[in-house]
Amino acid sequence: MALTKIMGQNFRAFVGGHAAANAVVEETNCAVQIQGNMEDASTKDTENVWTTEAMTSKQWQIQVDELNATAARLKAIITQFNSDSTVSVGFDQTATTAGGQNRTPSNAPFARSGQAHLTDVSISAPNRQNIQVSLTYQGTGALS
Repeated sequence: MALTKIMGQNFRAFVGGHAAANAVVEETNCAVQIQGNMEDASTKDTENVWTTEAMTSKQWQIQVDELNATAARLKAIITQFNSDSTVSVGFDQTATTAGGQNRTPSNAPFARSGQAHLTDVSISAPNRQNIQVSLTYQGTGALS
């Protein structure tokens, strides 16, 4: 069986639903973190020197950087942040179809989505350069 690498430009974030129209526009980076929080479950009955760990909770987040810094986009980001509501956020491999701007999801076996809060907005505006917007979505509930 041949291994097929997924290139960075084909690993895309989707916000608001799993469709090409919901791909993050002008995305430059996407980072997904899935984490399990562990707690020491060792007791006096533990017979060796190794700790016994138990999973106490799980969490996930998606961080996206984009160059789409139009006035309308910045207003939409601030409105979303102020709303305190969740939004569907996910990731998938994109198909490189002609004219699709590399935004068409391929429903890859690893693709996942879930509800998340926009928890962090960072806007970097260096002189005479594109504004870069960095968004962090903190998941609430499981990725499915």
